[in-house]
Amino acid sequence: MSDDKNLINSSLQNIDNLINEGKFRDAHTELFSLNVKYPQNKLIQFAKVGLLIDIGFGLRKQRIIKQGLKTGKILLKDESCKRNFPTISFNMANGFYSLYVLESKSSHISIKSYDNQHLQNSKKYFRDAISSMNKLDFQTKLKTLTNYANLLDTLNRGIEAMNAYDKCLALKPEFPMALGNKALQLMNFARISGEYQAAIFITAYQMLTKAIDQNSLIEYGGLGAKKTFKTVIEDIEKQFDDRAVLSKPIGHKILNFSDIPKFEGSYLKFCIKENLFLNFHIHEPRCQAALKDSVFISLIVASENEENARNLFNFINHLKEDYAVARMTLFLGKYKNKSFDDISLKTKYVNTYDYIGFNLYLGLIKNFFKQSFDILDKIANFINLYSGLGLDENKVKFYATTKEGCIWKEEGQIRAQFIDIDNKSFFALYDIFLDFISQEYLEFIQIRNAITHRKLLVYHSNLENTKFNAATCEIGLLTLEEKAAEILHIIEAAIIYLINFVEIEERKKIGNRKDIPPVYFNSDQFLPE
Repeated sequence: MSDDKNLINSSLQNIDNLINEGKFRDAHTELFSLNVKYPQNKLIQFAKVGLLIDIGFGLRKQRIIKQGLKTGKILLKDESCKRNFPTISFNMANGFYSLYVLESKSSHISIKSYDNQHLQNSKKYFRDAISSMNKLDFQTKLKTLTNYANLLDTLNRGIEAMNAYDKCLALKPEFPMALGNKALQLMNFARISGEYQAAIFITAYQMLTKAIDQNSLIEYGGLGAKKTFKTVIEDIEKQFDDRAVLSKPIGHKILNFSDIPKFEGSYLKFCIKENLFLNFHIHEPRCQAALKDSVFISLIVASENEENARNLFNFINHLKEDYAVARMTLFLGKYKNKSFDDISLKTKYVNTYDYIGFNLYLGLIKNFFKQSFDILDKIANFINLYSGLGLDENKVKFYATTKEGCIWKEEGQIRAQFIDIDNKSFFALYDIFLDFISQEYLEFIQIRNAITHRKLLVYHSNLENTKFNAATCEIGLLTLEEKAAEILHIIEAAIIYLINFVEIEERKKIGNRKDIPPVYFNSDQFLPE
């Protein structure tokens, strides 16, 4: 038996080596022979998933990839393989992504990333793998986060892709593919970064140069990645007369929190910890530049008609205001202090002695959930009005699927006016919509509906980790706080995508015209006395 085990391990290692050497046919032949000899061996079946996917991609044979996926689906139903589920899910995610890539390369027509079922399947399996990340080995963790981020990039969800790259870089700060690809994502949002645009170019340049200096870049990304990174480096260099500035560190004065009132300091620390400001400042989170919601469309893009510009700005202003209030509401729900305690105690609640609580703090967190969905609905209605869809704004909902309320689809298909729209950020929002109508974001909707239409019973003390139960409308406090942080990050990304959507569309209208007069606005705030 031990001899068989040694033979199997040796054969699997040899097959892996053949794949790394590009000898895919030899690898396929040896794997086939090994599987015939030991048809019931679980180790072979487990390894077969990733090996067949790699072999199939190398040979450009979708049939072989699908064999690997079929094996993976069988294993994911086998409880005896449970400890390997995260790795199987990782391989499945890569397999579906590989099918998308091969179909894109082999098709005579352009394969769209939106609504592509291979990409949606890949997204699901990557998320399954990430949910059990602690069970993956270190290298697979790096690959899972980087490949998931690359998938999000393909789906045009650059903000969330950068978050995934950040998680990868937290594990390995010098990981070249995460460094380089995050830099490329930063470049995509440079125009809406306000006064920080030049710093983004410098940051991206430094990240890309660090990436191409890594010996492992070709191992993980191939020569194509190195060529792409070099091209972008050269493009950035052309933007600066003094190229020496590109290599200089960007200095920032760190905020002294002892000079700030306690309440404001606690709020800023909360936002820093959760990365909740709408900006692209990534160097030092404790400086003034990082503590702003500076993302906005360029003032030039809407300046042909002052009234149109005013309407556009006011709508975006309102969205940012809603976001700032929702963020503050969530903070207040977690900001324990005596004044709030005293105010909460002025309302009488019945203690039912079942660890279910009602108080001011919980009420604020619940109200935050309702505010979040209001923001999403407002984003949907903005697109409805901006794109001239003509839907009743009182019926439009972000995740609606009805004819009267859905801005994204008509008769089950993406609306005709959006099919060929050249706008990445529109499709980022569209993919968020797909997550809401799938099972992925279902709990968010159920929690919001429980709060809005029925009741949400929140457990504290020993039951604070209780998972959400949609049937009984019960949830633990820590689980509720986790879900609140997750939905806030989705809202944060959605607002940035909407702003970038408008930026792209307005620049299309202007084109190369030089005759558009400037319209003057400022960023002063009216604050009541």
